[in-house]
Amino acid sequence: MSPVLQTGRYEIIETLGCGGTSRVVKARDTLIGRTVALKSFLQGFGRNSEQQFLHEAQTIGRLSHPSIAQLYDVSTDPSGAPFLVMEFISGKNLEQILAHSPVPFSSAAVWAADLASALAYAHRAGILHGDVKPSNIRVTEDDRVKLVDFGVARFASQVTGSDRVLGTPAYLSPEQIEGQKQDSRSDLFSLGVVLYEMLTGVRPFAGNSLGEVCAQILTANPIPPSKHNPALPAALDRILLRCLRKNPDERYQSGNDLARALYLVARAGDKLTAPPKRPYWFMRPAHPRDLLAIASAILLLFGAVTAADSLRDWIRTRLTPAIAAVPEKSREDLAFGTQTRIRSIPSTPAENVLPKSAPEPGTHQRSSTVPRASEASPTASVTDR
Repeated sequence: MSPVLQTGRYEIIETLGCGGTSRVVKARDTLIGRTVALKSFLQGFGRNSEQQFLHEAQTIGRLSHPSIAQLYDVSTDPSGAPFLVMEFISGKNLEQILAHSPVPFSSAAVWAADLASALAYAHRAGILHGDVKPSNIRVTEDDRVKLVDFGVARFASQVTGSDRVLGTPAYLSPEQIEGQKQDSRSDLFSLGVVLYEMLTGVRPFAGNSLGEVCAQILTANPIPPSKHNPALPAALDRILLRCLRKNPDERYQSGNDLARALYLVARAGDKLTAPPKRPYWFMRPAHPRDLLAIASAILLLFGAVTAADSLRDWIRTRLTPAIAAVPEKSREDLAFGTQTRIRSIPSTPAENVLPKSAPEPGTHQRSSTVPRASEASPTASVTDR
């Protein structure tokens, strides 16, 4: 760190990190009295590039989003090396968290959705991040995420005019590796790699060398994350595989689209996950209340059978004396009368149904009604004889 920074406005507290191109320290702004993070670049951007860098930094400084670390100031030291004055975020970065274990599904989906929303906000302002990776994502003490170093990789590429690959290879998009033009969908590819690692604990594209990792990104299709973690819903597989498409046209076209999909899965994650198979009721271990229910059912069934037998015996007891008190003759008459009524039901002959034709003139129609012998008069009987 430059002695000017040490003795000037910013008082150095401790070093937070140091890489091949930059160093980050925790400092105190003596003018305002707040804690900040200072990022200085170990190599300058070349002669006459300071104004362009400052202009780019001013654009970043206008970004104000809950998931973007605020850029307070930017300047250069006497040697021409630029440095950034950024919001200090207490907590750990995501890389430190992933070193111990994957992130729970509910937290990972919400964090990625917040980051996608932040990227969409910056993309509308014409700013790309260019280096989305776990070490550039801070997790606050209240369990929120903030994206840091916004646009720094793109600054370096634009100011130096270099075509070299910038960023961590495992999180680069295919167009970054091939040196093609980047856009907002490149950041979404990198965010998809980060989310994949949060959920599974492994990266979708891995290898033992830089060339092997780049070849995986350019040609290999990642394994669905649910293969590594069966508890993940299938909807999340579709979201991640779309983020990691080789062709940018097949990815989500904006951070807001990705954020909406992730928020939906985060809210309905338990419902989207297939319920575990439960054993049949007769295969489950017996519970005391189950035994009590079975015993109660047996007692009820036994009581119902006993009550039915008692009712039948009562009916027999009440009806048997009444039947025995009826005389035998009356019982026979009753049976005979019933049979007589059944036989005496009149039938309707077919000729009575058909219409009768009128009798011819001069003919005498015999009555179809023949009087019974018992109905004939005594006089008629004597005359006939």
